[in-house]
Amino acid sequence: QKFEVTHALWLHEPTRTFQTSLDNEYDPLDRFDTIGSKLQGQLRDIMDFRDGMQEQRSNMASRLRARGAAIFQCTEGDLRVSHVRREKFGERIGRAEGPDGSLIYHPWNAEILHSNYAGKFDVKSVFLNPILQKTISCIIRGPASVILMNEGEPSRATRNNETMDLKWGLDHTTPGMIAASAVLARWTLSPDDYFKERGAESGIHWHEDFDNYLQFLLSGLKKQKRSVLHIFRQWDMALFPNTEHGLAGQLTNTGRDQLMQSVMAALDEDEDELAE
Repeated sequence: QKFEVTHALWLHEPTRTFQTSLDNEYDPLDRFDTIGSKLQGQLRDIMDFRDGMQEQRSNMASRLRARGAAIFQCTEGDLRVSHVRREKFGERIGRAEGPDGSLIYHPWNAEILHSNYAGKFDVKSVFLNPILQKTISCIIRGPASVILMNEGEPSRATRNNETMDLKWGLDHTTPGMIAASAVLARWTLSPDDYFKERGAESGIHWHEDFDNYLQFLLSGLKKQKRSVLHIFRQWDMALFPNTEHGLAGQLTNTGRDQLMQSVMAALDEDEDELAE
């Protein structure tokens, strides 16, 4: 379950993945450049894990739907039946009319992904809908943490027993966490009864959407895009306000690198004692 929440909901070509040798030159920020790099990324994520992914994925999704009333500000009955979800939440998860007049679900033009949604994808507000943070909080800290977030407080556990974030050692937001929350939140409101790679009722390619979200986030981190770094800062403020390991902080703190470059340059300019 930790793997699915923090890294990936599905695997690409699982058989081929385990036939792949480790590439020591692999860069995790290049994960989506080629099929080979996708496999390398997966291999590192799951070298010691594979069994139980489908069962854990389904259990996680079903629990979200059972406890989703507080997250999505609706009734339990709204989430219980497929046709009710279709009618009540379709537009929130991206339902629109396609070019041929048929109904489609757009992976990016979805209210549930954005804060201050204005009807279309916005790079400055995507993945900033608090519902997404509440979705992950429910998984790692329990549904009571969502109640606190609804009252304007940061996410925290209310039980004395050890919660998933403590068991898993989570101390900052990961790209997989955000991508998983986006897919899980959309699925919870979708007409699909079962969480599969492709929704039987909606036709949504959930696995493909997850990959697209993850690619967007990893690319933004690699290029240090302000919008993506802002996403990670906002998520850490809500979920891990005391973190010292946030990805936005790590990747934007260039001062140390620049200082090291100047130190090494000075060393290069120093005379070689053996040359005297």
